[in-house]
Amino acid sequence: MSSLLVTDDPAIHTAKPSLQGKNILLTGGTSGIGRATATLLAGYGANVFLFSRDERHLRETIEEMGRRPGKVGGVSADQSRGEDVERVFATFDAEFGDLDILINNAAISAGTVEEASEADWRYQLETDLFGYIDCTRRALQRMRARGSGHIVNIGSMAAENYTSGLSLYVAAKSAIRGFTRALRKEVSGEGIKVSLVEPGIVGTGIFEPGEEEGDADTQRREEARGAMLKPEDIAVAVHYLLTQPERCNVTQLLIEPALRD
Repeated sequence: MSSLLVTDDPAIHTAKPSLQGKNILLTGGTSGIGRATATLLAGYGANVFLFSRDERHLRETIEEMGRRPGKVGGVSADQSRGEDVERVFATFDAEFGDLDILINNAAISAGTVEEASEADWRYQLETDLFGYIDCTRRALQRMRARGSGHIVNIGSMAAENYTSGLSLYVAAKSAIRGFTRALRKEVSGEGIKVSLVEPGIVGTGIFEPGEEEGDADTQRREEARGAMLKPEDIAVAVHYLLTQPERCNVTQLLIEPALRD
């Protein structure tokens, strides 16, 4: 029986760009999708700069990623605060130089519009929507100067399914969907790609102290039967769209668990 040998030989496989040496800024990179994505991309030789509100998790993540080929750095910051975002980009410029890729990932959830206090829902939108816009604006200033770049926004299938109990989260992710589509048209022809990744339900992979062990067991069972995605699944998807030929732009990826109820 013959077998097909899969290679990067351009005669049988279209050439794709390498992530080796690419400078990536990733928001919310210390847990879940962000951490899995940062770890994977650094493993391919990309230089990854993270920021997160949690200083301890940030340092733990950077230490863990230090064993991978790519350079890793980061600062503690809150993307709902403009001054923090400004500091993040200034530090990135000084330590990494040119920005090749921005991955907007940091997000929180404040439940329903009635459950959340005014302070909570305003903070969520500052983080989940305005934070994306602020980071994108600063990234574009740098990418336009060079005539190249790639912006990846991590959205959610909640924008498709209008998940009950998450009205504020749905509002933010629906806005991210529209923002990404309009932005792509605005920068078309400037050498800047814009992509949207919308996962279905994803297990965080991290359980805080005090949570029931049964929660972790349930998550593992749901992942095993294909009813829940892992953060690593989304990381693989991000890697896929970042390594497409230059002439290609994967504009939107919808990723659902294989088993849907």
